[in-house]
Amino acid sequence: MRDIAHDETEAQAHDVEKVLSDLGIDTLPADNHILEVWNKVDLLTADKLSELQHEAARNERHPVLVSAATGEGLDALFAAIDARLGRADEIVEVVIPGHEGALIAWLYENAEVMTRTTSDDGALHLKLRLASEKKDRTIAHLRKAGVRV
Repeated sequence: MRDIAHDETEAQAHDVEKVLSDLGIDTLPADNHILEVWNKVDLLTADKLSELQHEAARNERHPVLVSAATGEGLDALFAAIDARLGRADEIVEVVIPGHEGALIAWLYENAEVMTRTTSDDGALHLKLRLASEKKDRTIAHLRKAGVRV
């Protein structure tokens, strides 16, 4: 995170990249695990903010503009973090009979239940996010229980 409203914001960015490089962290690939955050957008003029929004959209790293003080941009930051952390995750939709309480509890413990709706017959329609390291085991467990994945 860097102070985008500071006069020396570019120098700060270079300092951070140098420190990361000294630690052996490659900052160049756009698909790396570094998420650049430009903070203090609340201190910018409307023109400067617009200019930076356009610059961020063209930047291959896709920095996120936020204001920690006002909360502006935090939803975008959380979405970017979630996208980075969940890159290898898989989203599946399943229908679980309502009487399968143990299976439903197991899914809540081993997957992220993103949405849950109940149909008229009591079946649960679940949208699940499966972490890459749990995906195969979860799908196998669902199939063993007779759930179509």
